[in-house]
Amino acid sequence: MKTAKFIIRVIKAMALATVKAVAVSIVWAVCFIFSLVANIVGGVIQFAIGGIIVLLSVVAFFGFILWLFTL
Repeated sequence: MKTAKFIIRVIKAMALATVKAVAVSIVWAVCFIFSLVANIVGGVIQFAIGGIIVLLSVVAFFGFILWLFTL
């Protein structure tokens, strides 16, 4: 009887360890996917802001040149 209880307790411990490992793996995978998405979105936003700054710089440069022609 003692042996059966011990075996059941060991099986429960193994099952709990397996469930914990699966849960941690799922949480890690979700965090990894979120980090990839965040990096991609951040890169897109950075690229868009850079493009806007380049356009504004070009407009300001040509505006300055036109202003010089009017002097």
